[in-house]
Amino acid sequence: MRSLGRSYALIAFLLLLTAELSAFQAPKNDFKQNAQVIEFGPNGNYFSKPGEFTTKNATGEEFRLSGWGDRATRSVWFKFVAPASDQLIITINKANANAPKGYIQLGILDGDNPVESKAFGYPTDAEQIITSQLVAGKAYFLVVDNPTEGNEIGAFSLKFQTFLMTTCASVQTVALNSNGNEQIDTDALFKSECYWPCTGIGCTRELDQTKFDASQMGDNYVTVKGLGVNGKTYFGTMLVKVIDTIPPTIEAKDFRVNILRNGEVHVDPKNVIIWRCKKTASEPSPSPSPDAGENTFFQEIPCSKDNAGIERFELSKTVFTCDDIGVNEVVATVIDASGNKASTKVNISVFDLTPLSIKAKTVSLYLDENGIAELNPEMLDDGSSSGCSGFESSANKTVFDFNNIGDNSISYIIKNQRGDMLATEVVVKVNDTIAPTVVPQEVKMFANMKAPITIIDGSPFVKLCPDAQFVPKNEVGGFVPDGAGPADFFELVNQVQGCTKDNGSIFEIWIEPRDFTASNLGVNEVEVFVSDNAGNISSAKTTLTLLKPELPCKPQLWAIASGDWNDPNIWSDTPNGKSIGAIPCGNTTAHIKGFSVYVQNDEAIEIEAIRLLNSADAKTELNIYAGQINMKKELYSESNSKMFKHKEAALEVIKK
Repeated sequence: MRSLGRSYALIAFLLLLTAELSAFQAPKNDFKQNAQVIEFGPNGNYFSKPGEFTTKNATGEEFRLSGWGDRATRSVWFKFVAPASDQLIITINKANANAPKGYIQLGILDGDNPVESKAFGYPTDAEQIITSQLVAGKAYFLVVDNPTEGNEIGAFSLKFQTFLMTTCASVQTVALNSNGNEQIDTDALFKSECYWPCTGIGCTRELDQTKFDASQMGDNYVTVKGLGVNGKTYFGTMLVKVIDTIPPTIEAKDFRVNILRNGEVHVDPKNVIIWRCKKTASEPSPSPSPDAGENTFFQEIPCSKDNAGIERFELSKTVFTCDDIGVNEVVATVIDASGNKASTKVNISVFDLTPLSIKAKTVSLYLDENGIAELNPEMLDDGSSSGCSGFESSANKTVFDFNNIGDNSISYIIKNQRGDMLATEVVVKVNDTIAPTVVPQEVKMFANMKAPITIIDGSPFVKLCPDAQFVPKNEVGGFVPDGAGPADFFELVNQVQGCTKDNGSIFEIWIEPRDFTASNLGVNEVEVFVSDNAGNISSAKTTLTLLKPELPCKPQLWAIASGDWNDPNIWSDTPNGKSIGAIPCGNTTAHIKGFSVYVQNDEAIEIEAIRLLNSADAKTELNIYAGQINMKKELYSESNSKMFKHKEAALEVIKK
């Protein structure tokens, strides 16, 4: 008994091992050299048993046919000799209809050369190749691949069906009804004098499909099964063409669109054509039936529909631009898979709601000969946009003068027709490239017989125009209208010709050379330079005549400029007068008011008196750097005037 028990256990183990090995065993036709040979029946057809073949555990040869999405990864092979037929239909059907759908790829090869291939591209339960490219009597290969990227299809059925044009079963045309389906009458298909596909009388025939719907539009190859009186089963294939001649119905609505950017807007036809069919409920029912138990009814909302389904939604115009602002009449159309169509007219109203977008750039302006630079606000724009209506440009400052030379931060403003406004800060660079006009004049002055003269101010060497003035007429701020000119903001007070001037303002006037001594008595040629506040410089030649000063003492002398005590050009015998070529000496009372006079002498200066007087316009100063001043009377100094005496210098009152 123990031996018998061990035998049963061993047999069970071997059966389990065999089942496990079988579960991981590749199909016999896993490779091309092991292709399963297909033999056709009397009418050139072949029908496998349900689930006779499988791709489970197939390895694939990693080649890829045209039209396939992936390389072969789980493939099995078949070999067949092409029958005499107008067309050959090869169909793969997944055996387990309840299992998840998978990808199926098919290919026909002539040796190693591809003839035709097919791949649906989505998970499916079946795939089919219909070919007319085969040569009767020639051997071909069929490869069936189930890519590993999708679900495994496992077991499948294989059908080869031939289609021969025959007078016994002509091509049948089936027109779908309003519900999108139709059925054919088997008895009316075959002529009474024909026994096809059987070989004799008494043939009983049936079709594998008699009902058709919109999913089968076009050519459908239907298997005809015939049972002869001899008990044999025959197969044939007939062609059923499914057509649809019923046009769709269309419902559409008027539509509004807004242009928001790029000057155009695209309209999706499905936003205009009503294509979602639904029902709306009403409670209570308008005519409830007594004791019917119903108090709600549903009303179908009008929509576009077709017995076979609408395939395309179209508008005669889908792109609208600024040229289409307003109401546009457009034709809306729906088309089904058979090309049947229905159309209606709708109004599409186009509005421009493009938001303002402002961009500005730095610009440079140049003062003209009158010292004015005008800004056209459009010069500031650097790609601003406002949609269809355009925009107006302005700036809060459009007129500039010499006071604005350099960088000026202003506001650039745009406004569209809807009244929307945007502003941004931008820099206006004001430049002046016009050099001053120089009109020179000759100068005569007295030489300082005791020290050099340095001429700092060159103004006497030019004929100066009265100062050009630009007087503000009014204060302007905020939104400045386009077209504003200088006359709107400034009043030109003085425009004098034939004199030294600048379109802006004169910054400095000097001469070269500027140092002169007693050795330069007589006429000296000099060059006078004039610069403006933008750095432009002009010059002209003129002369300086140095005169020998008068020696007699004057009882009263007034300083008319700042400078050296011994310079006869800074003293006059009247307040604010002209130089007379004299310097203070023994019996002179020197008056200094609003000027700075310095003393730097090797010899002592003898003088009657010195009076330092206050000035509201400038400082009054006497600086004694070196030397000695001897006065016969006291030094008179008012409160705001100053006298500085360095340690090397001396100031004494010597009453005689």
